[in-house]
Amino acid sequence: MITIFEDNKDAALSLFFQKAYPDNIASSFIYANGNGNLIAVAKEYLEKTNDMIGIFLDCVPGNNNIGRIYERLRFLSVQNHYRLLIFPVICTEYYFLDSLVSLGIIKRTNDIELCLSRGLFQNADLMKNGMFKNKTRNFEKYCKNLIIYSGLPCMPEKKYCNIACICKENLPDCPSITVEKKKFKFCFKISCCAG
Repeated sequence: MITIFEDNKDAALSLFFQKAYPDNIASSFIYANGNGNLIAVAKEYLEKTNDMIGIFLDCVPGNNNIGRIYERLRFLSVQNHYRLLIFPVICTEYYFLDSLVSLGIIKRTNDIELCLSRGLFQNADLMKNGMFKNKTRNFEKYCKNLIIYSGLPCMPEKKYCNIACICKENLPDCPSITVEKKKFKFCFKISCCAG
């Protein structure tokens, strides 16, 4: 099976996700570099292979293009005898944030609780007080900003994804966690990837 993601292949979370899988599986991951490219990439692989193709489509609240893209992908699936499977997911940043909270790396706040319960990010304290106002246009950006502004010295993600959590800053609540445990917790948060 070929798996297509809308993300950028070189993004820290994409690389981290790939590391959780054996090379023979990770080598079948294709990255479209944006949801606007998903249809063209899906068509390309439908033409050049007879394999089943799975597409992870970020169904982020606040992105008006998602419905149109989903319908076009669904039509492609029907045209190709359902060789194209669409897996609607929230967004990589949401699952990453959820894994950080589950591992005890980020503590629950009202804003994080609102995010993890998939509430309206516009109602978040950080939106109301203006901190995220001009930096957040949709739910995905809200999740990303919560991660960035968590205050953890291991962010941005590139550092977190590549080193074990043995905090040199001696933060009292920051647990020691291996890279293996972090990547598997992240992947298992994306329920249709687990297994």
